[in-house]
Amino acid sequence: MESVKRILKSNSHINDIIVNNKISSYDINDNKAKNKYALDRTKFTPNTPESSLAEKIAAYFEDLSNFAFYFRVVKNLGEARTYSFWQSVKEEIEGKMGGRYEIRCPKKYFAWRYKRKIY
Repeated sequence: MESVKRILKSNSHINDIIVNNKISSYDINDNKAKNKYALDRTKFTPNTPESSLAEKIAAYFEDLSNFAFYFRVVKNLGEARTYSFWQSVKEEIEGKMGGRYEIRCPKKYFAWRYKRKIY
């Protein structure tokens, strides 16, 4: 019976070949996963008040790649409540700009407040 150490050493080159083949077959320029939640105007045109508000919020945060998140926020909270929530976040961001506790990433702050239910 062979020792485990010897078996692992003898099979390591086979494992390296398998891993290298999987890495080389992976397409680095494949953006399907990145653009899954983005606003794709060929498939969807924001023509309702909810979707246009979600587009405005995503454009304000320069985050159209996560349009689905903002659309979900509008659907869950409603149009008026989301708009007031967005305005309060904008005021807070502008108020803290240049201060000691500046908000470095506004879109993450918006998401954090939404997830913590601080409307």
